[in-house]
Parts: sequence; C-alpha cells; structure tokens
Amino acid sequence: AQEQIGKSSFRELDYDPTLEHIENVTLWAEKWYQKDKISKEWKNFIINNHAQPGKNATLYKTHKQGNPVRLLTTGCNTAIENLLILIEKVCGPLVLDLPNIIKDTSNLLDIIDNLNSTGLPENATLVSFDIVNMFPNIDNERGMEAVRRLLDSRVSKAPPTKCIMEGLKICLLNNNSQFDNIHLLQTNGTATGAPNSCSYSDIALSRLDKIVNHEREEHFKECIYFGRYRDDCLILWCGENDKLNEFHNMLNSLDDKLK
Repeated sequence: AQEQIGKSSFRELDYDPTLEHIENVTLWAEKWYQKDKISKEWKNFIINNHAQPGKNATLYKTHKQGNPVRLLTTGCNTAIENLLILIEKVCGPLVLDLPNIIKDTSNLLDIIDNLNSTGLPENATLVSFDIVNMFPNIDNERGMEAVRRLLDSRVSKAPPTKCIMEGLKICLLNNNSQFDNIHLLQTNGTATGAPNSCSYSDIALSRLDKIVNHEREEHFKECIYFGRYRDDCLILWCGENDKLNEFHNMLNSLDDKLK
C-alpha cells in the first residue's frame, strides 16, 4: 500500500486540511449562486460543513502477476463529494458521444456483433492493452484542457464552462483522504472511486484516442478496430507482430505519464 501511495501522486500532510477544503467549495458555491448560474438547491447541496477526509482502502489485483495493490479512495462525506456530483451531472452525458469509448458490457456485445456481421479476416488477432495505474497518472492540466474543450462544444452551455472548470480544479486540488492514520492529499490525477472519475478519465484520454485514430489511418491500417473501456484497450489487428510492436510503442509515446 505504501508503494502505491508513492505511485499515486499523494503527498503526506501533518494536518487535516478538510476545513480549508470546505471553505474553498463554499466560496465557489456562493460565487456561482450569486451569479445565478447554480440554483439555491444546488448551492445548499454542494456545501457540506460536516465533511470529513476520504478513506483509502486496499484493492488486491489477484488476477495480475504479483497481486499488485491499488488504493480506492472513497469520496463519501468529503468536502468535494457533492460538487463532484454536479460536475458528473454536466460532464457524464458528454462521454456518450466520444469515439472509441466502450460504454458497458451491452455496448461491447453490440460492437462484437457488428464486427462479426461484417466478417473478420482470417488473420485477425484480438489484442488488449492496459494503461498502467491510469486514474492517478492523468495529468491535471491536460485533463482539464480536454474537459474544457468538450464543455465548450455544448449546444447549451449551462452551467457555463468557467463555472464547471473552476469547480473541477477545486476538486482535483482538494482531494484529501486518510490511510493508516496518515493524512494524504492527491496532487495529480483523479481518485479511483470519485463520482466523476470514470467520465473524467474518458474525457481526459479522448485527446489520445483522436491521435490513435489519425495514426491508424496514416500508418497502422492493420488496426481494424480500436476501442477503450477506461484503462482497457481492445484491438483487432491484421498484420505482422513487428508492426504491432510499432503500434504499441506509438501508444506509449503519446503521454509521458500514461503507459
């Protein structure tokens, strides 16, 4: 678990910053309520004066070699929990229109049916890649820029992009938790378990999906399908293994924090 803390952009603190985080969220909610961009009901829901640090629990990945540990941060009753719920309400539906996203098991089965109906080449190979420790390794600045671009593409920009982006920044920088009586603050990436962690990661990585699609068209036509469910990539490959290794190397070159 301590090793995972080191890999997850956590900084150890010698105090509990929860009161500071409550104040930051309160100032945000009051500001955008006064600007008439969020309702009184949302303002009152978002502000939690009785917030506590999140809790970290160990998740042992028993299906992987060496049984590596991941930390799951529960956002229950934290200062940012309800603000994250608002952000998810706004951003969650935007994920549905992103290319390459595998939404759920039902969607994956539909994708498989469609691929089978078109007929697969005899040399088609099923390939999967995993993005290692993805959630805590998403760069904050790159992730927020991806979210901002998608918010700006909305037909109805309510609440305004600036409102949501300010709230998102507060949540990314005020995610505090405890583990083994140690106060932790996440300095980069998103927690695994936050209300918006899945949609945020999908949006943050959508910029990489666009690059992959371009590379497929220009240099890797052997990749006849590329889909992604969070950190799991599903690929259908019709080509030599050496070219597949080139494709793998290309994926690893897209972001210095994500491999």
